[in-house]
Amino acid sequence: MSDLDLLRSIGDQLVPPPLDSLRETARARDRRTARTGLAVASIALIAVGATAFLALDDDHAAPPVITPPATRPLTYADEATIHYGDQSVTAAGQVVEVDVADYGVAFRTSDGRIWFTDGSTTEQLGTLGEPGPAYDEYFLLYGFDRGWLVSGASGSEIAWLEFTQPGSPEVVIYDSLTREVVLRKELRVRAGAPAFLWSVDQTAAYWSDDTEFGHEEPSPNWQIDLATGAQTRVSLEDYQAVLASHGGARTLRISHWQEGDDEPNRYWFYDGIQQFGIGRRVVDPMGAQPFFLRDGLTFEDIHLRSPAGFPETNPVWLVQWLDDSTIVLSATTGDEESLIACPIPTGTCEVVATGPASIVAPEIG
Repeated sequence: MSDLDLLRSIGDQLVPPPLDSLRETARARDRRTARTGLAVASIALIAVGATAFLALDDDHAAPPVITPPATRPLTYADEATIHYGDQSVTAAGQVVEVDVADYGVAFRTSDGRIWFTDGSTTEQLGTLGEPGPAYDEYFLLYGFDRGWLVSGASGSEIAWLEFTQPGSPEVVIYDSLTREVVLRKELRVRAGAPAFLWSVDQTAAYWSDDTEFGHEEPSPNWQIDLATGAQTRVSLEDYQAVLASHGGARTLRISHWQEGDDEPNRYWFYDGIQQFGIGRRVVDPMGAQPFFLRDGLTFEDIHLRSPAGFPETNPVWLVQWLDDSTIVLSATTGDEESLIACPIPTGTCEVVATGPASIVAPEIG
């Protein structure tokens, strides 16, 4: 067979694919080419985006992680002057209430306005309004003014109540770090009952409408969630768990000696009002049920020595934690008020500030 005949024989055996098949092959090739081009383009965009991100990161670096301060300045007010560590701030009127957060001081002036200062600038945050007659009878607890402002012994949050209508409290939560109101919500209060704020942390504010404190220990019986505004009941055990979750820092652990007991019974975390007395030592009041005190963080017994020559004084109030191991007591003797710092580990107390008996110290709870 000649070469020409061989070629003709092979050609007769070749059957071209159907036209539709050729078209599908062409479309597949086009899709593959498009995908390849898209992938290359995507890689290019990612590279450009990464370069742009790096350039942006150079100009706008992510904010650094903020570590809360380990200490708070000694704080109090004298007439219209707020003493905040080494700084002094003049308020727009007589200061009648002070509370300290990690990044500044909230205070209330005699006209009901509520303010905040970081020691350099001052801004008005709100106005108390008219609480109404429900608050007249129960405003004092154990002889100590409850006040309207609260903050935790640590943390950036500050809480207070405002009354646009008598008897209808609205809780306001302010973050002293971001300088923003993070929650404003009307509290659900029983008709005719007062509401008192107890404390606030980064997740909730705690308050009570139980004027008789029907627990073994004084404790809030409500909480309001800062993220959702939901208001739920809180038991003594619930609030103890909250304080335990904080590690017990800047709290006391208190036990009562019951008649017939060989040793103190259960110790409770306590972050509220606490009364002391000064004699030869700084002691807790020893009534029918004396207190036994321990540091909430270390669980060590607290033994404090009075400042040298300080007169016998009762009551003396715990008004501030300067850090995890140092408390400040406020003691009135005659026409003078003394602020006394007591480092718990050493137990050696000393007077750190004095002024007229009218000076206003921070509040615990």
